[in-house]
Amino acid sequence: MNDKCINFHLAGHRSGISLNNIQQFATCDEEVPLLGYESGVKPSATSHEVGKSKSFIPTANTCCCRLLLPTPSLEIALPDKETLLQLYDMALLNAYF
Repeated sequence: MNDKCINFHLAGHRSGISLNNIQQFATCDEEVPLLGYESGVKPSATSHEVGKSKSFIPTANTCCCRLLLPTPSLEIALPDKETLLQLYDMALLNAYF
C-alpha cells in the first residue's frame, strides 16, 4: 500500500506533491547534485514494520538518502486510504520533518 501512496502522489492525484518534494524529503537536496550522488549514497526507499510508535508517517534517513516507508504489522493494521494519504501529504510537504 505504501508504494501505492507514493505512486498516487507522483501521478499528480494529490495537489502540491511532486517528485521534488519526495527527493527533498528523503535527501534534503532541493535538486540532484551536479555530479550525482556518490555510489554508496544513492537515494533509495525501504519499508519497515510499524513498531511501538504505531505511526504510519514516512520518515527519512537523510545521511544515507533513504526514504523509510512504514508497513502494517500483525498487531497494527493499516489505516484507511485517506488517512494514510494525509499522513504522506503532511510528511512529504515538510522537507525538514
